[in-house]
This record gives sequence, C-alpha cells and structure tokens, in this order.
Amino acid sequence: MSKSDVKIWGGILLSGGKSRRMDSDKASILVKGKPMAEWSAELLKHFCSELIISSNNGKHSIYGDTLVEDIIGEGPLAGIYASLLRSKHDYNIVLACDTPFVSLQVIERLIEASASAKAVIAVDGNGKVHPLIGIYHKNLVPIIQDKLEKGHFSMMRFLDEIGAKQLVFDELDAFKNINDMDTLRKVGNKNTTIMICGNGQNVGKTTLTQHVIRFLKEKGKRVCSIKTSSHMHPLNGNEHLLLQGEDFDIIEERNITHKDSSLHLQAGADKSFYIQCKSEYLLHCYHTVQQEIAEEAIVVCESATLSRILKPDLMLFVKAGSSEKNAHLIDEADLVVSAGNEFTEKNMGEQIKYLIQRNL
Repeated sequence: MSKSDVKIWGGILLSGGKSRRMDSDKASILVKGKPMAEWSAELLKHFCSELIISSNNGKHSIYGDTLVEDIIGEGPLAGIYASLLRSKHDYNIVLACDTPFVSLQVIERLIEASASAKAVIAVDGNGKVHPLIGIYHKNLVPIIQDKLEKGHFSMMRFLDEIGAKQLVFDELDAFKNINDMDTLRKVGNKNTTIMICGNGQNVGKTTLTQHVIRFLKEKGKRVCSIKTSSHMHPLNGNEHLLLQGEDFDIIEERNITHKDSSLHLQAGADKSFYIQCKSEYLLHCYHTVQQEIAEEAIVVCESATLSRILKPDLMLFVKAGSSEKNAHLIDEADLVVSAGNEFTEKNMGEQIKYLIQRNL
C-alpha cells in the first residue's frame, strides 16, 4: 500500500463497551506494557489519516483524533453508525479495543478484499466471524440508521442482511479477544505466583512471606514480591512511585523501613512492590507492576485482594482464631497453616517447602 493510499482510509476504534466481564475499563488495561486500546489505535494510525474513537468515556479521547458518542441505540452497531456518520472517508477500517494482536498483514488483506464491498469482515482459522475486525463503507449509514431506529442492534443479523464479504484467514493468534478475566490471565500472567493470605492482622503473613522469599533465594531463584492494601495511606514523599492517580499509588520499594514491602526486600526479594488502591483499579495496578517483573521471576504476593483477579500457582493461608475474614479462600488454599509466626528459616515446614518446590 502506497502513502497516497492512506488518504482514502478512515479508522474507527470501538472502545465504548461496558466491560462487564472485566470489572474495569477494558481499554486502559495493560497488555505487554501498553493500554490495550493503544495497540489497536497504533495499528489503525499506520493506515488511516483520521482516527475516530467510538466511546461514551471521555478519557478514551487520547487514543485518536475525534471522540464520538452513540447517537441511536447501543452496542457496536450503534458505535459504527455514529462513527461512520462523522467520518470524512468512504472506507473505514474498524477495530475493537480488545483485539491487541491484529497484525499489519490482516489489515492489508482486508483492504485488498474491500473493493466494491459494502463491508468486509475477518473469519479466523476456526471459522469464527469477527465483525469488529473489518472495513465498512460510509454508504451503510442510512441502512444502519434504519436498523437502529427499529431497535435491531444485532451485528451478525445486519451483516447477513447486507451480504458482507467474509475473508477467511488461516491464523488464530491475531484474532484473540481479551474480553474476560480468564483470557487476560492467560495472556498476561507470565510468572509463577505464590500467594500468602490470612484471616486477620498480625497472624504472621509477613513473617511467612519473608521465609518463603529466603527459601526461594537459597534455591537460586529470582524473586519479586507484591503487597497490596485497599486503604489509601498518606505517602511521606520518599517513595519511588511507578504510577500514581487520585485513587491509587504503585510504589517500588527501595527504602529500609518497617513496612511489610520493605521487609520483603530485606528478606532478599530482587524487587518489592506496594500497591494501595480502590478495588476498581486493582487490575490496572497489578498489570502495571507485572511489566516491571522479569519473566523468569517467581512472584510472592502477600495479598488476599489479588485473589479476585489472579489465580496463583500456590496459595498459603495463615489461619488464626475464629475470624471469618477471607474464609472463602480457605477452600482454595493449597495449605492452611495455624500461624506464620511459628516458622523459622530452619523450620519453615516440610509441607510448605515441598509445595513450593513442586510448583517451581
């Protein structure tokens, strides 16, 4: 495709979904170090002279030139309609924000197949149709408007009715959607993870975490640790901040203090991170930290809250007294111990050592 060809293409990035299955703003979730929407935006900018962002979230305007909100109805068909209406171009390349692995070659093939077509959409190697990886012509605007005004919001029904061209690809990886927690974990969870949690304060979670870190270091492993808090504590100004927002702080621990994350560092962790955030930012914060951790490192998490977004390779639960706090995690734990404070470097517990070595 020559430079002159770029002029005829508009780009539409659909990032207005409600992210119900992610419990977080899907567009801003980090994948391989960048917000997921940024991968699709950068690919579209390679081909398009104008990039329209379809979203009702004003923060998404950073990904393109123009932010367009839905006008009629809801869902992807409504987003495509509002964007085509605003577009200055006849042909418009459409991508969803949760398709960060689409390649240049996929778009180039769609462009080659788009001549005289009202719409051309991708079909992956398993025969799955991807209506939000395709090219749509601006002359579809009145047809889509009629559908939306009648309350017909189905993408597939619309595409069948207009006879959209389907372009079949052999590959699968380029068409992976990241639209739920399980898929995100498979894509982004690159490290062996040990989680240590409990049913109260001062039950020995930090002590046990320190022993685990020392044991792993004795085995020659690279170790990073994460400590989380759902409470926003004031900072003293000496912290090394990786990222900060109104409702979250991400700190790489470098100071020698009595903080739990510093005690992890003093136990031998190569890197130690402290996250304090409101629950809706936990996933974003975790993936920000994950970009700072080498793939070969074992991650030791002193955190019960991370269990909401992360399935660890090994979970140790420290149980003391009759408190019901975090009781739902007891059944998920690989081992429940009575008190982390009971363990020493010499007697951390053969069962714990066995479980850790089995999961390395």
